[in-house]
Amino acid sequence: TDVCERQNDTAAALRYLRESQGLYETLVGRSSRAGFIATQVAHEYAVARDDRDRAREAHERAESDRRRLAMLNDALEERMRESQHLNDALQQKIAEAEALQEQLGVQAVRDPLTGLYNRRFLAETSVARIELARRQDTTIAIVLIDIDHFKQINDRHGHACGDEVLQHFAALLRDRMRGRGGR
Repeated sequence: TDVCERQNDTAAALRYLRESQGLYETLVGRSSRAGFIATQVAHEYAVARDDRDRAREAHERAESDRRRLAMLNDALEERMRESQHLNDALQQKIAEAEALQEQLGVQAVRDPLTGLYNRRFLAETSVARIELARRQDTTIAIVLIDIDHFKQINDRHGHACGDEVLQHFAALLRDRMRGRGGR
């Protein structure tokens, strides 16, 4: 443009001026567009970096939660094992208590020496058995036995011998009454 202007070729100078102005505007436009794109890329980069940081934090929290959950699960399993152990021990104690209660029930109604039912058994069951016999229109027998002069056996031969006599007598009663509704 300067050369053409010195040569007084104004038309060429104007043409070069317009062409350089167009190139300038194109460059300025591209530069402006490049600046806009750079700003947009910087913004997207910042957003992506923030997303990455949040994802890392979420991952770290998830890992921490997984470890905590695993610890809680282990603790829960341990407590369940302890609970099962306690439950087993409790079941055993209940079974022992039931066995002892049954044993006490038997001891309460049977004589420990002879194994025969005692007066308590008679008191507890007689009303129900008499009522059952009445409903079924059957007979019932209740036997109370007293051994006369038994004290003399104990006095002459000792209590061990007296116990033996009672045991043999009880066995004799059981053998004779078996099959006839006796106990």
